Amino acid sequence: MKQKINYKNEQLDLEIDLDEGLALINGEHFEYEISEYNGRYYFRIGNQLWILANVQVRGTQIRFNIDGYPLQLQIKNEQALLLETLGMKPELEQSTKDIKAPMPGKVLSIEVEEGNQVQEGETILVLEAMKMENEIKSPIQGRIKTIQVELGQTIDKQTLLVELE
Repeated sequence: MKQKINYKNEQLDLEIDLDEGLALINGEHFEYEISEYNGRYYFRIGNQLWILANVQVRGTQIRFNIDGYPLQLQIKNEQALLLETLGMKPELEQSTKDIKAPMPGKVLSIEVEEGNQVQEGETILVLEAMKMENEIKSPIQGRIKTIQVELGQTIDKQTLLVELE
């Protein structure tokens, strides 16, 4: 699992091997351990130990206190990092009411209709881009107000796809 994390204004490249308990941080290997006790998480790398409290995860955002210091991290997976490299934004980083295309492509399927209720993370439509099928998911729970594209339509990056309310 590869991630890019911004911690105290420092960019960290992080790759975690969940099976082996190894982390690669900015190219350097470390053994790590995460444990939980009474709602607090303890994170150890080498001889360094951090206490994580009030952990809240929402999508790619993680909020917690580390040794009493409030912190918010944005976790980016390999797909999000690729999109960022190409100058595109993943759908979760857009306005929560307007779902825009994170990349140019062709609308392969539309999974909802106007007026439908959708749950956070539910697939709204599928775009074909760079010969890959990309599911565009709802960033929030809501109702489909309008669908701005048609099946088979070729769209540009940042084209408004769906409006939620």
